[in-house]
Order: sequence, then structure tokens, then C-alpha cells
Amino acid sequence: MTREPSFALTTLRMFSGVILWAAHFVGIYAFTALACTRGFDSAVPGVIVIATGVAVLVALLIARTAWRRENFADWMTVSVAAIAVLAMCYEMFALLWVPVCGGR
Repeated sequence: MTREPSFALTTLRMFSGVILWAAHFVGIYAFTALACTRGFDSAVPGVIVIATGVAVLVALLIARTAWRRENFADWMTVSVAAIAVLAMCYEMFALLWVPVCGGR
């Protein structure tokens, strides 16, 4: 007899993509603010690309664990992780449009 996971664990798993996206968002913007303040703004693009790559890989691992299952929670896990990947890539593409540290 298999035991159903608790409501809290199921909810956490379903929204792990959003939690990952929020951590990525806070991390890259906090690093950018610190880099601009301390004068090492040349490191910002590389750090953002690496952080985005790692976060996307983690989101894909989250989605892979829930792939090909038949219940609603797993479908939501994959869907939210996919939306998180799009959001994180959109954040990374800001490097192409906005100058780092206001173009000083």
C-alpha cells in the first residue's frame, strides 16, 4: 500500500518552479546591484548566463521527475516548471536590451 504525500509536500512540488524562478530573480538582481555598487560590472553578464543555465537545468530536472504521470499535481509541476524556464530566459535576455549598471 502506497501512502499519498501530504498536501504541503504536493503543493511545494507543484510550485517548485515558481520558487526556483523567484530565487533566480532575486539572485541575479541582487548580484547586479552589488556588482554595480562595487565596480565589477564586467562580471554581470557571465554570472547571469551561468545562473540562468543552472536554474534552467534544475527546472528541467523538476519537470522530468513529474513527466509521464497521470495526475493533476504532476501536470501542474511540469507546466509551472516550463513557465519558470520561460521567465528565467526572459530575465536573461534583458542583458541584450538593457545596459549593465545603466551604461556608465
